[in-house]
Amino acid sequence: MSHRRSQRAQVSIVIVFDATADKDMRCIESMLAQSCRELQVLLVQTDTSLAPVFARYVEHDIRVDIVEASKLSMAEAIELALEQAYGDYCMILNQHAWFAPHELQAMLDKVHEYQGDMLIPARSLDIEATGDIHSRVLLPQSQVYSKQQAFLAASISLIAEGVLQGIRGTLLRTSRIQEAMQARTSSMSKPQDAFEGLLYLLPYVQCAVVAGDISYHERLLDPAARPAQPHCFELVEQHHRELLQFVCQWNLVQDRSCLEAVHRLHLQHIIQCIDNMCLGKGRVSSLERRHRVQEIIDAPSTQQSIELLHASSKDFGLMFTPIARRSSAACYARARLQYMFSKLFASLPFGHVCIS
Repeated sequence: MSHRRSQRAQVSIVIVFDATADKDMRCIESMLAQSCRELQVLLVQTDTSLAPVFARYVEHDIRVDIVEASKLSMAEAIELALEQAYGDYCMILNQHAWFAPHELQAMLDKVHEYQGDMLIPARSLDIEATGDIHSRVLLPQSQVYSKQQAFLAASISLIAEGVLQGIRGTLLRTSRIQEAMQARTSSMSKPQDAFEGLLYLLPYVQCAVVAGDISYHERLLDPAARPAQPHCFELVEQHHRELLQFVCQWNLVQDRSCLEAVHRLHLQHIIQCIDNMCLGKGRVSSLERRHRVQEIIDAPSTQQSIELLHASSKDFGLMFTPIARRSSAACYARARLQYMFSKLFASLPFGHVCIS
C-alpha cells in the first residue's frame, strides 16, 4: 500500500513499528512538524495496523510506502525499505524517536554544506521510570571529518560515547548505504544485527559531519522496567569481538586511545548486563541471576577490560571494584544501591545525575 507523490525527495525516512510496543505516535507527529516537505516515508510494520499513521501522512500529501515485515526479520525488512529509498539521504527511526521542529532541515542544510555522506547528531535519551521522565544528553563536539582514516578512528570514540549506536538516528547518503548493501550481497557476507551493519557501512563514508547542536531524541525504558535477559552478555561479547576486528582491520590497534575506547564501551555494556540481571523484570530466579552475573565477571574479556582500564576505575562508579574482585554478591548489592542513588538524584530539582 502506498500514497504516491512525486518521485523526488530530499530525504527518505524509514520508520520501524513494533507491534509489541505501545502505540507511540511522537515520531509520526515530529515528522509532520518538520519544515522539510520533500519527504518519502517508508513505514516498516510487523503485524500491527498502520491505517491511522498512513492517514496522517496522506492528509499532508507526503509520499508513503508501507513495507510488510510479518514474514521477514526486522533486519531484512529494513534492508528492503532502504532498497526502495529514493531520497538523496535516508534515515532510520523507531516509533519512540523524534526531532524538534525544523531539526531535519537543519541536518540537511549542514550535511549539504560539507557534502557529507553521514551526519551524526547529539542524542537525547528520555528515560521513563515509574511515570517520570528524565533525560540524559550525549553531546559530541561538532566536527567535520573529510578524510576516511580520521573518521574511522573518531568513530570508535563516538561509538564508545554512545553517540553512534547503529545507524538509527543518523542521516546517511542513500547511494553510500545502497553501495555498501550491494557489496555485502556480492561478498555473500550478511551482518547479523544493526551494530555489525554499522561497522560494515563506516568504511564507505568519505566525509562525516558530527553536529552537537542538533539533537535526536529517543524514549527508553528505565533499567528496572526492562525484562531480564539472561543471555544479553553473549551479544555484548560478540559486539566486542567485532569492534576489535574493526580496529585491527583499519590499522588502529596501535592507537591506545582507540583501544581504550573499545574496552571502555565493553565495560559499560558489561555493567548494563549486570544491572539488567540484578534489576530486570521477569521470572528469573535469584540463583540464576547470581549465576549469570558470576559468568559475566569471570569472562576473560571482562577481566581484560578491567585490567586495561584500572587507572580510570572511578569513571565506572560503584561497580568497578566488585567486578575486579569477581564478587557477584557485591555486584548485586551495588547495582541496587547505584540504582537507588540515581533515582534519588533524578527526583531532585536540579535534574538528573547519572552515576555510572
